[in-house]
Parts: sequence; structure tokens; C-alpha cells
Amino acid sequence: RKIFKKKLINILWDTTEKTLIEKKEHVLKLFNSNIIVDNPDFKNFHKYYEKNILIKWPMMSYSFLEKNFTSILKKENDVCFMGQVSSHRNVRMDAINYLKDKTKIILSTKDRKNFISDKEYYRILSESKISINFSYGIDCHQIKGRVFDSIFYECLVLEEKNSQITNLFEPNKEIILFENKEDLL
Repeated sequence: RKIFKKKLINILWDTTEKTLIEKKEHVLKLFNSNIIVDNPDFKNFHKYYEKNILIKWPMMSYSFLEKNFTSILKKENDVCFMGQVSSHRNVRMDAINYLKDKTKIILSTKDRKNFISDKEYYRILSESKISINFSYGIDCHQIKGRVFDSIFYECLVLEEKNSQITNLFEPNKEIILFENKEDLL
């Protein structure tokens, strides 16, 4: 900051760990502002809250959601899920295995280091009618970028029920929330 005489802003995309601030405090202090985009409930979630941490959410227009999605009917894939299932995310596999037996679903469940290419990720989304999202991170729910990617490609988003997502979307109008694997089906 001193060398360049500029304000520095840090964008935090993954803030679901309860000890995040304590672990990253030395890094967060380097910035004039730290902006959280995935966790609108951050202030309630973290006991430590510093004035340079701002809670901001992506601004977007929902006018594209109001149009007639006739193109969805022409898409090849009924349902897709592209996300990790290892570590703390292994609870997702119960719902995915339940769906695999009852519906046609396109899956990519590889770990981050082996994840599909961006080109393949966006191709699958563009060819899918429905995208499933599990929002629970390490210690809380978060708004995943996958939600915005899915909406951009005109997928109906089925999202794990949580208070974070309702800060941005109106349930059953702009996004569909599910409570368990049976509800998801």
C-alpha cells in the first residue's frame, strides 16, 4: 500500500471456516478492505469482526429470469452436479447416489486438482436443464459461484436450503430450495 500509494482490496470467496479470521488476520491487515461475497451471515457467524471487513454481494438483474425459457426444453442433460465430494463435502454423495438411481444426472465430482476444465464445466452447464448446488462449506453455508454460473446458462438451480441464499434470491421464484434427498428428487 505504501509503495504504490494505492488502496488494496481483497475479495474473499470462501469464508465458511469459523477460524478464518484468526488464521488469516496477518494477511487481512494488509488490505484497506476485505470484501466477503459468499457469506452474507458473516457478522453473525464470526465472533471476531473487524471494521475493514465488508459484506458485499454481487449485484445482478433478475430480468433475464422473467423471460420465457423455451430453450431449456431443447437442452440435452436433465440434471447436472459439478462439485467436490471429498473431505467435509462427502455428505453430498448420499443425495447424489440417491438421484443416480432415479434420474439421468451428469456428474463431475473430482477434487479441485483434478477438476474438469472450465470449457467442459461451462459446456455441461449450457447443455443442462437443472443444476444442483450444495451450499454447506466447512462450518456454514455459503453462496457458491456455481449458482451464478448456472443462472447465466439458464439452468434451474436446486439449492440446499439455507439462510445465505435467501439474501439474494426469492425461493421458489428465482431459485428452488431443497431440504433433503427426497425433497431434491
